[in-house]
Order: sequence, then structure tokens, then C-alpha cells
Amino acid sequence: MSESEIIKVYHEGIQSVITLVQGLSTQISDLSQTIEKQNKIISDLDARLKKLEKQSNKTSQNSSLPPSTDGFKKTKSLRQPSNKKPGGQVGHQGSTLKMIKDPDHVVTHHPKICRGCGCCLENVEPQKTIRRQVFDLPRLRLQVTEHQSQIKVCPNCHFKNEGLFPKHVTQPTQYGPHLTSVLTYFSHYQLIPFNRLKQLTQDIFKATISQGTLVNMTKRCDELLETTEASIKENLLASNHLHLDETGCYVNGKRHWLHVTSNQKFTHYFVHEKRGSQAIEANGILPSFKGTVIHDHWTPYFKYDDCTHALCNVHHLREFKGIIDFENQQ
Repeated sequence: MSESEIIKVYHEGIQSVITLVQGLSTQISDLSQTIEKQNKIISDLDARLKKLEKQSNKTSQNSSLPPSTDGFKKTKSLRQPSNKKPGGQVGHQGSTLKMIKDPDHVVTHHPKICRGCGCCLENVEPQKTIRRQVFDLPRLRLQVTEHQSQIKVCPNCHFKNEGLFPKHVTQPTQYGPHLTSVLTYFSHYQLIPFNRLKQLTQDIFKATISQGTLVNMTKRCDELLETTEASIKENLLASNHLHLDETGCYVNGKRHWLHVTSNQKFTHYFVHEKRGSQAIEANGILPSFKGTVIHDHWTPYFKYDDCTHALCNVHHLREFKGIIDFENQQ
């Protein structure tokens, strides 16, 4: 509204002035409400933006996210610099290959003819022997042991007697316990896939083995390790403290959880479809434990109050780093 328009309203009388002021007051009130709404929207959007930025900047170094979620992000080490020089430190225990007293084979290399004058040295006693040892694998090949069960007829009562095979020899042809142990170790500890394990067996041992046979080896090993698993659980339950953790894995394409319970000497792995209390109960270790458990704040652990809870400092350091990264606090 221009100055001349305001003067015109003034000359029209008090009622025109009142009408103008009331209209402006209503307009100001409406604008104030609009500004208030917009301020709230801006505040909500700002909070949402900060939350999204925080999520996008989270890594395994400043949160509880696993390293697999880091992608190609460059992570910052939590290790603090020291004044030590790179490499082996003074006083550390070395791992140099040392000679043994009783080697499996000894090969003697003796000079036959003197390189100075050509004299024969065949019957000359050595003045000194210099030893060098080579540690290597023997030629790898499968050894086949044939078991023969003889049948004998008693000359007295004519009863037919049959020799007993060892308990583990049940088929006309089969793989033995040593190869079974090695392949099971390669598969489940070194995590070599079945197809590559088949190729490894062919390349190194010259043996053709099927995936079904590898699966059966695993099942057989699982049965034989039942008493070992029970012993591991007993030792864990008898210890003063336990470390607990869980991580995602896939079984036949479906998400499962690998639950880990360990102390200084023993580790127990347990796979379950669930991550929380249902899996913990099925595992059976934590519900019966009376000592101290160290874990990463996972809520279902706190359900069990017969034990003392201690929280992992590595996770605390990550959370502190998250505060520094996201809240600009020191």
C-alpha cells in the first residue's frame, strides 16, 4: 500500500482506518501461522537430513555395523601411533626354522676325488660334516589298503567262521578316516567350496570325489564330534567368563545367525534361524552360565540375570568415534 492510498483511507474516516488495520492484522496473523508451520517443517527436514547423513557416514569403525557394509569406503584405523620402529621388536620370540635331531632321511655328499691333485678320497675319513636340512612334503598319493575277511570251516563241528572287518570298513570301496579328516578340515575350517575341493583332490591326490561324498563326510564328522561338542560346552560353562557374539550367515540361501561362545581355550559355534532369545535358549550355554559374559550390548543377552554382564570396550571406542564424527564433540 502506497503513501497516497494510506492518506486516502485516513480522509475517508475512522471506520475505513479500522477496517484497514483489522485486515492487516488478520494478514499478519495468517503469515505468522504459515511461518510457524514452515519452521516446523524445516526443523523436521533438518533432523531427517542429519539422520540420513549420519546413516550414510556410519562404518564399522564408528558404529556397530559389520565391516561387510563398508563397501569401498576408506576406513580409519582405531590403532594409536607408537614410537616403535616397523618390523620385529627387540626381545620378541622369533619363528626361525630350526634343525631337528632325528631327520627322516640323511643324504651324504662326499667328495670322491681331490680337486687339488686328483687323489682318490673314497677311503679317507671326513674331518668335518656340515649339516643342512630341507623340510618338505613327501609325494602325495593315496595308499590303498585291502582288507580280506577269510572264511574258515571248523574241522570239528563244521561251523563256518568269518573274519571280522574293522568297524569303519563297511563298503567294498571307500575313503579312509585320514582323507575324510583332511577334506572336512579344508571344507569347514579353510572354507574351500565343494567344487574347488573336488578339483584339489583330483590335482593333489589324483582321486575323483563327488559332492555327495563330501556331504556324507561332513555328516559323518558331525556325528563323531557330538561328544567333543558336549565337552566344549562343559568347559565353557565351567569357566569364569565367556565372550558372546553373533553374525549373519546364509544356509541354503536363507538368512541364519552364527552364534559364537568362547573363552581363552574353547570356542563353540551354533547356527540358528533366529538371532535373539529363541536361538540363545536352543544353544543352551548362556541360560546355564553363572560367571561373567562379555558382549556388545545386544538386548536379548540382558534377559539372563544369573550371570554378570560386562560390555565390550571395542564397541565403546567405536561409539565414541561416532560421537566425534557426527556430533563434532571431543
